[in-house]
Amino acid sequence: MKKSLLLPLLLLFSLQSFSQIVGADTRQVKVKEQKVYTSGQAVLLNYEFFPSAATRDASIGLTYYNVKRWGYYGNIMVSIGGLPGQTEYSFYNKNHSYYYITGDDGYKTAGYLLRAGGIYKVKDSFMPYLGLGYRRWDRNWILGNGELATEDGAYQDDYCVELGCMMQISSLAFSLGIVCYRFDTFKEGVYPNIKLGIGYAF
Repeated sequence: MKKSLLLPLLLLFSLQSFSQIVGADTRQVKVKEQKVYTSGQAVLLNYEFFPSAATRDASIGLTYYNVKRWGYYGNIMVSIGGLPGQTEYSFYNKNHSYYYITGDDGYKTAGYLLRAGGIYKVKDSFMPYLGLGYRRWDRNWILGNGELATEDGAYQDDYCVELGCMMQISSLAFSLGIVCYRFDTFKEGVYPNIKLGIGYAF
């Protein structure tokens, strides 16, 4: 009988001692909060132009991006060069050197641009990007007799580096960047192109 009473008392004493030990450890451990990055996608309509020829020699296209913390984008553009406006330009061929001050429709450009790269999300509303691209371009001058003269130049098969940022406000997406071409920017020393975009984020 005594043994049967002794066992429950011993168990009760052990539980009280254990609870005192556990209760005495009241240290607070701070857990570093992990930033949660929400994934986002967008499609933008882009307009790229040379600073001094924004309404004459330009290209339009589409950009798609997908980003969480890191992401990617792709861009395709086509030329709308040769818009109305006076242009001063010089070019060369094998036999002659030409300098033109043209009137409306003095030249037409035709070609495409392909670009892709990476994006890093600093904030949900601010995402810098960096990409590489390829340009296949032709510029055809309209001579006085109506004939076309295709301009020679290494830019016809050219590569580029693009640097800029994507911005997002609610469901609106914006982009602003500069495009440096191997031939035009780095070899000839002309200013980079400017590329703007606006679109829908989802």
